[in-house]
Amino acid sequence: MTITTIQEGSLAKSSTLNNNFQDLQNQITTVSATTTLINQSISSLTSNISTISATVASNALNSFQLSQNNTISGTNIFSGDVIFTGNITRSWGSSTISASEPAVIVESYKSTSSASGYNIYSNGFCEQWGTQLWETVGATYNISLLNKYKDTNYCLLTSSNSNYLGLNSRGGTSQGLIIDEETISVSTGGPTTNGVGNPAVGYSISWFTFGYLN
Repeated sequence: MTITTIQEGSLAKSSTLNNNFQDLQNQITTVSATTTLINQSISSLTSNISTISATVASNALNSFQLSQNNTISGTNIFSGDVIFTGNITRSWGSSTISASEPAVIVESYKSTSSASGYNIYSNGFCEQWGTQLWETVGATYNISLLNKYKDTNYCLLTSSNSNYLGLNSRGGTSQGLIIDEETISVSTGGPTTNGVGNPAVGYSISWFTFGYLN
């Protein structure tokens, strides 16, 4: 149906007028429906732009070192603590390291004197330490760890304490050996007391291990 042209000053049938009005109404309805579709498209595009902007912003934050001192145009963009959630990927050279949320201590123990103990973290990492009193010249001491590591690829550090009981012994060296997943041995090269060549009573070896339990 199309609009019928009516000459100026002439009379028109009521049916012609009705048809013209109906056609106008149909065109108005069509324009209104088209406007609605356009508005819906604009809303969808706006939502997509917001999603893209959020993704870009997230990737931008991962591209530099986050701290409380980061600024943009001189304005500090963080206040309080910076806390990561989810997975974060960092790259160094050709290696990529993916880290989950920061590990926290889930189990901890220390002896009354604090001479031995351990910490177990939420990611399975464990650190254990202790002190072995050196009582016999040339002796090697096997030590059973309180927590078993997943394999022997853990680290062992030792150090000598030549004044453990205030006896001023000196000249000793400490050595450590990983025997298996839950056993280490420590030994020392004969220290002296007051530098006169006598075995040092009260000499001790401190040890520290760290690695993964699983």
